[in-house]
Amino acid sequence: ALAEGRGDRLPETVLGMVEARLEALPAEARRLLRAASVFGEAFSRGGALALLGEGERIDAARTWLPWLVDREVLVRRGTARSAVEEEYAFRHALLREGSYAMLTADDRVLGHRLAAEWMAGTGSGADARAVIVGEHFFRAEAWDEAARAFTRGGEAAERLHANVEARLHYGRALEALRRMPDAVAARRRRVDTMIAKVAVSYGDDPAPNLALLAEAEAIATGLPDAATAPSEDYRRVARVHFWMGRCHWYRNAYPEAIGYYQRTLA
Repeated sequence: ALAEGRGDRLPETVLGMVEARLEALPAEARRLLRAASVFGEAFSRGGALALLGEGERIDAARTWLPWLVDREVLVRRGTARSAVEEEYAFRHALLREGSYAMLTADDRVLGHRLAAEWMAGTGSGADARAVIVGEHFFRAEAWDEAARAFTRGGEAAERLHANVEARLHYGRALEALRRMPDAVAARRRRVDTMIAKVAVSYGDDPAPNLALLAEAEAIATGLPDAATAPSEDYRRVARVHFWMGRCHWYRNAYPEAIGYYQRTLA
């Protein structure tokens, strides 16, 4: 899993000791460690190399990756089907955090975008990796791509009836969508994602779901074709009202539930 970037929050004395050890390494080794740190405490050979410049990759793979293992900065993890998929890890979490702390803010944004693009275009199990890809896009401030990846992760979890995970993923998708420019298409996606989140949590405490649906209703009824049957916006409003009715039903508020069901059928 993608680790939190905590390097800039380490105590200064600890961070100073770690950085002193890292600064003693050759510049090429430090660049490789900074690239690897974007992925977290564990990373694949191919992923780390993808974040380096094209002219650096061969030397990093042949020289500096084995060198860092020999110096006990990195460790090999298990076996892999190909050289690209070889797994490595930082020997200590502090080494990863120190390496990540050495990245500038702009480098982190770029690094996470490159990591997301590499992961999205490589290997199998795209649904399983979607949430990690989404986290990388989120940290790269690529809100559209992050929302799409988290939504894919939510849908995959929903198919497995893993509703707790699906709620978390749809919630992250909403966080990304709320950071996007307020265009009509983005508002539609926000409504659809709110409905998806409620659909995997309507049996829980209804109050948060009803609050989310009230927000969805306010957005949906303001969409361009909301009053035009049988447009997709019209159906979108109906879906919001259906789930409002269902949430009220679960809280035993039957008159309110019937009222929303009637609006759904109108």
